[in-house]
Formats: sequence, C-alpha cells, structure tokens
Amino acid sequence: MRRDTPTLLLTAWLAAFWFLSPTSWHRCLLGLLVISSLLPQRTDLPGLVKRERWLWLAGSLLAWQSLSRFWSSGSGFPCAWPVDSLLVAGLLCSLFFAAGGAGLSRTAVPAVSLVSAAVSLASLLVFYPLQGHDFAADRLRNVFFYSHGLNAVPTGFLFAFGALTGLWMVMQSSAGPRKLWTSASGLSLLGLLATQSRGPMLMFAVGLFLLLAAERKKAVPPLIISVATPVIYFSLLLMARTWADATTDLFQRGTTGRLEIYQTYLGRMTPVSCLIGTGMADAPILPKDVLGWRVVHPHSIYLTQLYQTGIPGLAMLLALIAWALRSALKLAKQGDPLWLSLLGGASTALIFDGGQTFTVYSFTRIEILLIAIPAAIAVAKAAGPARSAAALLK
Repeated sequence: MRRDTPTLLLTAWLAAFWFLSPTSWHRCLLGLLVISSLLPQRTDLPGLVKRERWLWLAGSLLAWQSLSRFWSSGSGFPCAWPVDSLLVAGLLCSLFFAAGGAGLSRTAVPAVSLVSAAVSLASLLVFYPLQGHDFAADRLRNVFFYSHGLNAVPTGFLFAFGALTGLWMVMQSSAGPRKLWTSASGLSLLGLLATQSRGPMLMFAVGLFLLLAAERKKAVPPLIISVATPVIYFSLLLMARTWADATTDLFQRGTTGRLEIYQTYLGRMTPVSCLIGTGMADAPILPKDVLGWRVVHPHSIYLTQLYQTGIPGLAMLLALIAWALRSALKLAKQGDPLWLSLLGGASTALIFDGGQTFTVYSFTRIEILLIAIPAAIAVAKAAGPARSAAALLK
C-alpha cells in the first residue's frame, strides 16, 4: 500500500460530503479510509489509544451511545450498532495519525476549499438558470443530492465550512495562488448567502471573527473578500428585483418554530429519560399533528444528545467540544487558527441546528464533519509537540 493512500482517501472522503449522494457509498469510503490508515499503524495504535485521553472520552461517548440502543423504542438503522461506533472510533484514530503529517494541510484542506467552490458554482448555475428557480426568492440547494437538491440549511453549512477553509488558504498563500483561493472562498461564500440560511451564516460569522482575531496581520485579504462577496450578492438581488423578497423572508421567518420544537422535546422527557435518554436508535420525529408540521430532528446537536443519551451523553459531548476548543485555541496562538475557526463557528451555530454528532448515521450527515473532525484534528495537532518533547526527554 502506498504511503499516501490514507491521505488521498481522507481527502476523497472529506470532499465527498459535498457531492456523494448515496450515504452508503460514503460510509464504504470511510471504511476504506479507516482500514488504510490503521492497518499500517497497527503496532502504534495501542499506544495512541492508551496515551490520548480525549480518545478515552470519545470512546466512552460512543460506548454509551451504543449501550443506549438496548433501551431505544425504535430499531434505528440496520447494522448501526456496532458498525457505527467502530467507524467513528476508527475515523478519530485515523485523524490523530493524519494530523501529524503534512498531507492534511497540503492536500485535504485545499481540496475541501476547491470542491466546495466548484459545487457552489455548479449549484448556482444549475439551480437558477437551468432549473428555472427564482434567484434569492428560492433558497439555493446543493444540486448534487436528490432530484430536488439538498436542503438549504445543510447546503449552507457545507459552503460555510468551505468558505472558512478558503479564507485560511488566502491567508497562507503568496500573491500568485492567492487569486485562486480568493475565487474559491468567494464562490463558497456566495453559495452560502444564496441559501439564506441563518445558522450557517452564524457559523461563518463566528468562524471569521476567530480567524481574523487570531491572525490580525493577515486579516485584510479575507476581510475584503467577506465584505465584497455580500456586496456582489445584494447587487445581484437588486438587479433581479428580488432584494425585498429575500431580506423580508430572512427576517420574517423568525425562530422558524425553534422554541416550540425545543419545548416539545423537553416536555416529552421524563426523569428516567433525563438520566439515560430515549436511546440512539429512537427516531426523534414529531408527526405533523403535534406542531402542525413534521419535525425530523430536534434542530440542536445539544438537545439531540440530551434527548437520546440523557445527561451523561450531553456532559460527554460538551466535555469533548470544550477540550477541543481549548486545544484549538492553543493552536491559534501558535499561528494555526483554522481549527478554532471551524469548531468555534460550528459549535455555536449548532446550538440551533443539527442532530446526532458522533455518528455516521445522522439525518443530515454533516454534524460529524462540522464538529467531530475539527475537534479530533485540533486535539491531535495540539498534543503533537508535547508528545515529541516527552519522547526526547525519555
């Protein structure tokens, strides 16, 4: 097996979030990634697991989630346990190994930025001119998913993720390549704006703030892109005479029923379910007759974790994110703020969006990309220098 095979598979798997519609294929690709990453490192794997306490905590959450399936009222996905936990655990270990190499920053991150930009451009061209949707009156969807396109909210989160990685590439690049990354980040941001999704916009805003605050000397180019792209977008709205419709819809949506959704899920919890949850195999769906519209998930990763795995599951999720944010802040102070930007933005925005996090069977599929992946990479990269120093002392 070639040494760069795990890096190429990691890059392919990450990029596939933007365009690979059959989720079973995406999980198969993840399986190949895990095998190709861990098989050559099989002698080092026990030491990694023994050494990294964050992996202990992640493993505890995965074990608790798997255990919760025994008291779930639903059947969940076929083979979801233990395959789900094994895939996620293998992915986290693979990311710890990948974080120590140059392939992540040289291959995977640039590829994500370019793929996001390409998908954004293709979606803008297909969704509006070719499919005949009204620009801005109809919220942009990723056209690579389903016949009607991916829902505007996960589409927006994908483009927010791509835009932030693109801006980081702009900050890292010299004058020549900077034009490429400027275009890439601008296209992803334009796609994000066209989705009119406030959660992804919040993720981008928080992520941008953290990115610029950490690298003030390099802040001007990404700041210009982040201002110029909305100006271009609203100029296009004015030309299309849909500016009033778009902005009115953006604000008139209000909370889009979030408060009612949260109250309903919390109201359904009993003292027992607060302690152990309803179980990961329980589909947290509210039928149409409950609120007047069908709700397929609680629209908050934190509420979802509490509802399905109780207080212990939520406590472990919060601890994993807090630990990773602390590591990401350490990296940002060392000149690598990308992971703080991605994780800080996503963990804030997903207070109001998303479902299951540490799983490959979530309804929207993107939570593991937005939270688990940057969290694992941040912890691994921050621990890298400490491990090297400890090895020298021995």
